[in-house]
Amino acid sequence: MTQLEYWILRREPRHPLGDVAHFKKLSRRLERGHSSCLFCLNRQAAVSPIQLNVDELVGQEIIERAGLTPTDIPACHR
Repeated sequence: MTQLEYWILRREPRHPLGDVAHFKKLSRRLERGHSSCLFCLNRQAAVSPIQLNVDELVGQEIIERAGLTPTDIPACHR
């Protein structure tokens, strides 16, 4: 997890998830568009994506992670 990681809602889950209340709140937020990981954690009063079962959500293709990597930034030529 980095400050440059964003979460995107891809679809609603096909099966009920463990902590439905957490997911519904996260889902409502992401329905409005992508949000930073840190913003989502703060809104959920969580300190780690583990608390929100993010790996499971990504694995089920419910949310997607996106972020800035060094290859996204063109090299500066001098």
